Amino acid sequence: MAQKYSYDVFLVSAIEDRKIAELVARRLRSLKMKVWFDKDREDRTFDSEDAASVEKSRNMLVLWSTPADVSDWVHAAARTGRSRDILIQTAIDDVVPRDPFHLDDRIDLKGLSGTKTTAGFLSLVGLLGASQGRKGLEDYVSLKPAEREEWYKKYGKDPITIAALKPKKAKVAATADAGPYISEMRKREAEWAAWTAEGAAGLPYGVPSDLSLVGGIADRVKADLRRRGAGTLAALANLPDEDHEKLETGLNLRKGQIRRQEWVEQARELLDGKPPRAKVDQALWNRYIKDAEPAPARLSAPAPVPVAAGVAAVPASGDYFRVGILSAILSAIALMFFFGWLFGKDERQALLATGLNQCPAGQYPVPLMLPSDSE
Repeated sequence: MAQKYSYDVFLVSAIEDRKIAELVARRLRSLKMKVWFDKDREDRTFDSEDAASVEKSRNMLVLWSTPADVSDWVHAAARTGRSRDILIQTAIDDVVPRDPFHLDDRIDLKGLSGTKTTAGFLSLVGLLGASQGRKGLEDYVSLKPAEREEWYKKYGKDPITIAALKPKKAKVAATADAGPYISEMRKREAEWAAWTAEGAAGLPYGVPSDLSLVGGIADRVKADLRRRGAGTLAALANLPDEDHEKLETGLNLRKGQIRRQEWVEQARELLDGKPPRAKVDQALWNRYIKDAEPAPARLSAPAPVPVAAGVAAVPASGDYFRVGILSAILSAIALMFFFGWLFGKDERQALLATGLNQCPAGQYPVPLMLPSDSE
């Protein structure tokens, strides 16, 4: 059985090369490749969490530079990639890395930019595409947008083609023909806007963009995301990498939590129609994706049922609890008195015998001090 990977590329670079690494990651992601890249990394130790991400990656891409060559983290990562035989090495300056990488071939990425594609980048794309079983990627990169129709026809199963030709979902109008479930949602959205402060402020109702379907987002965080303009799956799926740290600070999250828990990737999967990763959310998701579900009987809470005349009101559950505690305390006190009476019977008989000066054998009462005749 073929191994499933969470990432197509594990991107390794020095902290000082963060900008060029972000450029490479952005261009590879535009080719529908899943790239692991920690732009917020500050530590210089390759830890177990990094090693686990390497295990889930198909390839490791190292950007060699002068700062990278003196980085222990980069060398540790490169050795791990070499041991798994997934290492692809590139150069972004003229440095020759230290042993054991000084004799290896490196793809030249010098001069690469957001608008300029170099021959080295084309070679890199072709190499990564071959490892993923995707042909013609280097041809696609060389084509202008108006020239890609023939490429789409030739490589119809490529993720790029599937995404480009995927039909846009039309918005469902709030009419009686839209189905009872959709009509019900439109009613709830109208009530949300009319009755709540959040709705009056223009915040979305969230049904079908429920952020609680994303693993790691609690109710408190979901409300804060709405206030910050990222309260829908679409907004979260398009969240730029450079906004992660600012959002984590505003939400009082741990640094790098959005990347580690893959919020953006989960939101994209949900928008593509995939079910949530957590099984507890899948039942709710199945309800959301139905377009013809019977509407609930009422929107508001049910009115309290009046108590008929002459009928005693049913006690609340809290009353039963208090009565039970009081009964247990009284029962304990009664048991204490009973056992005190039962086990104190012999002592009472001994005291009675002492008063009559008739003690059982072996017991010697204190003699009574009676006045003598001489006194």
